Amino acid sequence: MSASNKEIRSAVVRACQLAYRTGAAGLGLAGHISARLGGDRILLKPRPVNWLTLTEDDLVEYNYEGQRVDGPMTPLTSCDEWPIHTQIYAAHPHINAVIHAHPSDSTLMVSLGIEMEPLTRETSAFYKELAVDPRPEVAHKIVDKKTANEMVDIIGKRQACVLKYHGTVIFGATLDEMNYAAAELEIAARTMIQAVGAHKQPILTQADVKDRESVMVSAATRRIRAQERMNIMRGYFQAK
Repeated sequence: MSASNKEIRSAVVRACQLAYRTGAAGLGLAGHISARLGGDRILLKPRPVNWLTLTEDDLVEYNYEGQRVDGPMTPLTSCDEWPIHTQIYAAHPHINAVIHAHPSDSTLMVSLGIEMEPLTRETSAFYKELAVDPRPEVAHKIVDKKTANEMVDIIGKRQACVLKYHGTVIFGATLDEMNYAAAELEIAARTMIQAVGAHKQPILTQADVKDRESVMVSAATRRIRAQERMNIMRGYFQAK
């Protein structure tokens, strides 16, 4: 194993553990994080592996055809939804990290038809920036390139998508960028669920929305601030 490969494996393990601790990974074993290795290879957390107790050796390398390339395929190295990852990488050369998971709040929010409004910093980050894939065929799994490519088209230039009744797909240029967006989405979704429980949508008037939009920062500024907050978040969980 080359030094760079080992470093990427270590970073993916840390990302998996952090995603679980922030709630972005949901509960149980299901879901996976991947990192681009170069060429047509990705490093992937397989579905049967625990988010918190996995090791670098638990991670597997897949090619863009869903074949394991660093050893034999076994029940513990399987990931039926590999096309989610490969097709995002194929479409976006600048993307180097992807998470697909089943967190409760964002999945529930979209399944209930609740739309994101710019109520708080977190909800503002996803206001008009959250893709929703409502197709019946994505409610269970995405296991083929065609369905995955259609999902990529629905996402467009956005960073996050919720598959209705299923889970999230979030990506970034780095594992940190991806992980912060995933954690922030859960906070935003929880906020919207609580807000709708107290007030029927739309919560904000059009005048309120215009006021909020006038002070919202650009996407580039949000990414810089997200990196700073990600460092704080990582330190918090390491301290605990």
